[in-house]
Amino acid sequence: TVTSEFLEKNLKNIGKLSAVEVSYNGVITAESGKYAVLTQKGYSMYYIGMVTAGIDTEKISIDINDAEVVVTVPKAEIQSLKVDTDSIIFADVKKALFNWTTLEDGIDGIKIAEKELKLQAHEDDILTKADERAEDIIRSLLEDIVKEAEGERQLKVVHAENAE
Repeated sequence: TVTSEFLEKNLKNIGKLSAVEVSYNGVITAESGKYAVLTQKGYSMYYIGMVTAGIDTEKISIDINDAEVVVTVPKAEIQSLKVDTDSIIFADVKKALFNWTTLEDGIDGIKIAEKELKLQAHEDDILTKADERAEDIIRSLLEDIVKEAEGERQLKVVHAENAE
């Protein structure tokens, strides 16, 4: 007989399970300053960014009853947002006499790009995709163990918000 503690321990040892990784190409345009040539500066920044989403396996719980082995997994979350700084290309750079383009402008651009990555990831619904993929991974890891050890019991994988 396999216990819920045994299964939980083995899953929790994984740590963070990254289920989806998406690469994005983006561009942001920034301008500041009121007066052309004197204070107005700006640029366009082209970049490649990566978003990773998955689950924290520390939050998995397992309940074994007479008919089922129920694995409750947490909802997926964005695990990382990263702008590849080697991919950044600045274009249409406008410098001003009294408002120089500085390193801070590039740092601000990266912060804006990270916000854009997060918005794009939500628009593309990668959290739902990560939930589905994490469920598939957990199912493939446990299905044979449950069949061999638990006989007639079925493996059921649910998400924390949808637990019954």
